[in-house]
Amino acid sequence: MDTEYIQFDRALQRVASEMSAAEAHGVLTGLLATGAQAAMPIWQAELAPDLEAKISSGDILAKESQQLLQAVYTKTQEALDERDMGFNPMLPGDDESLIVRLESLGKWCEGFLLGMTLAGVQEHSQLPGEIPDWLRDITDIVQVGQYDLDETEEDEKSYFELVEYVRMGVMLCHMELTSEKTDPAAPPTLH
Repeated sequence: MDTEYIQFDRALQRVASEMSAAEAHGVLTGLLATGAQAAMPIWQAELAPDLEAKISSGDILAKESQQLLQAVYTKTQEALDERDMGFNPMLPGDDESLIVRLESLGKWCEGFLLGMTLAGVQEHSQLPGEIPDWLRDITDIVQVGQYDLDETEEDEKSYFELVEYVRMGVMLCHMELTSEKTDPAAPPTLH
């Protein structure tokens, strides 16, 4: 099991967040991919609106959870900004069933769309390039948990391809919407 995912999920539980680690990371990524100002406070307020009050009252677990939220925020921002395209959505590890991983991918995509909305992006069709098409696709991915799977090698391959498609789309979205193109001559494309 992915230790980082488990720690993040537990931190969210400690602050009584209703989001899973996958959905919460999707929200954060949606905020960051748009270049939202004050993304950390917006994200924290969405995850745990009373976190600051808990910390002020001396809740040590809330303080530890906030530190982990900050670490996830920093790591995600750095991964999006790196030139080596090292960003990955935070999802359960391969030891989880394919159904759990697929549902988590759907939640991650749902969170991403929420993050974009929180950042003020209302009209997807007005976004540049291939982003509107990609956003329509991830809206469809939100529903993937409703499909029957046999957990075959082919299903595993399809899952990997979906995750890669999401990952590449996030990086494209970030580059286009934040105008921080790493190599304008060779931007990633979606297939």
